[in-house]
Amino acid sequence: MDMLFNRLAGLARAEGSLGGWRARVLELCDPALRAHKPQHEAALDLMAAARILHEAHVLPQEALFYLASWVTEHLAELEITNLYGRHFAPRFDEIRRSHRIQEHFDFARGKEPSEYVDLAKEFDSTIGRVTVETFHRLGEGEMARLYQEDRDQFIRLRDSGHAFFFGKDISRRSPFLGDAK
Repeated sequence: MDMLFNRLAGLARAEGSLGGWRARVLELCDPALRAHKPQHEAALDLMAAARILHEAHVLPQEALFYLASWVTEHLAELEITNLYGRHFAPRFDEIRRSHRIQEHFDFARGKEPSEYVDLAKEFDSTIGRVTVETFHRLGEGEMARLYQEDRDQFIRLRDSGHAFFFGKDISRRSPFLGDAK
């Protein structure tokens, strides 16, 4: 996240005088001011700085798209991790214990118990639901629609914005939202 904040601050500094929107972006990107913020608040600050830069015609649409997907992924992952620990891990552990399996992935491929397969599908569905809800909470309804209805287009747009920040280096890309076909 620090690298993204630094890049946005650099874009603001490169634009000349530091009044108005530039000062607000630099404030949002200031490491000292965000050092004690929870991760979810820092992610929202990143999104706010990106929106300001986009409205000032400094940040291209595809870069804003990437940051919105990254922030959504980050916030959704925090919620999903919490849900997994509270609602899914105990159920997966019970299935594992009842089949005397040490680890979740010790089931032979295609030999998973039906209750394990059903629970894994439920968890996958939860990931999708939480991700879409997070897009909507961030005011990104169109991104939610693309994520649900045209995942390949969503990924192409996200990858184009990713290239703005990281070039062609795909090693920094998260597997959470998938790859285009």
